Amino acid sequence: MTSRTSRLPSLAWLAGLLLSLCASAPAAKAEGVTFIAVSDTHYEVPDPAKGGDQNEGKRAILSSMNTIGGKAFPAALKGAVVGKPRGVLVAGDLINGGRDAANQLQLWARDFGLTGEDGAVLKLPVYETWGNHDGGKLVPGFIEERNRKRVGLTAVSPGPGDAASCYSWDWGPLHLVCVGMYPGDANESKHKSSGYDPRKSLEFLKADLAKSVGGSGRPVLIMQHLNLPSASNEWWTAAQRDAYAAVLKDYNVVAIVVGHEAADGEDDVAARAQFSFARHGCILREEHGIENSDCLLRLGAPFLDQP
Repeated sequence: MTSRTSRLPSLAWLAGLLLSLCASAPAAKAEGVTFIAVSDTHYEVPDPAKGGDQNEGKRAILSSMNTIGGKAFPAALKGAVVGKPRGVLVAGDLINGGRDAANQLQLWARDFGLTGEDGAVLKLPVYETWGNHDGGKLVPGFIEERNRKRVGLTAVSPGPGDAASCYSWDWGPLHLVCVGMYPGDANESKHKSSGYDPRKSLEFLKADLAKSVGGSGRPVLIMQHLNLPSASNEWWTAAQRDAYAAVLKDYNVVAIVVGHEAADGEDDVAARAQFSFARHGCILREEHGIENSDCLLRLGAPFLDQP
């Protein structure tokens, strides 16, 4: 969902996905969870020199999201019908950034809203994280403020200086955790500006999973902006990835929702293999049926093959 190459081109969209999840915890009753996930919305301030309002098409897509519940998926999915979405995940890069970042964020908030009942174009609850385009401290601070108003959170990270933009919540048996730009406790990437500081998000994730999930076997979904790091360590490092895997290995991680990149390289594929310990798991990316087709994933078999 970008101004450069739209990831949500039409109603064949879901740029992101609809995930229908069957709880795998032994003591839990199977319960479906449907939601929409998008990323890289890259809101801009309208520029007539570029052809008018660059956000107009995005608003049309948001309107389509409001009525997606009850619609049929393509025939290849054998009569599946979209359930009522619990909300919308936005995996970072809300805005394009630069000198107009604050105004871009105002336009994003106007259209996306927060609760689904606040007069925004989108009529579903919104759960966002931040990315490398999101104005350094601007969007993390914006998320921290929204977390004070967000209903139903199970945990919120400490204030400024720590993982201020991390939070978690439950949708039925599914436990969801937002870990910001990426899970880590210090900025070890090649980018040393404050905008790339993970704000102790791995520390938050570790404590949250221990408290909210423990040994229950409940399914867990994690949202972050960056994909798993490759050998270049440009955004975050292999050592940080190892620490992340160590935290997750004892939990029933069913999905990691990411944004940022349009395709994986060989290093990325190798990095993803490290996370195959998940009993029912997948990393949901644009190339997995997302860009030009609806995608329904039913997680109930050992490590899901992607459509």
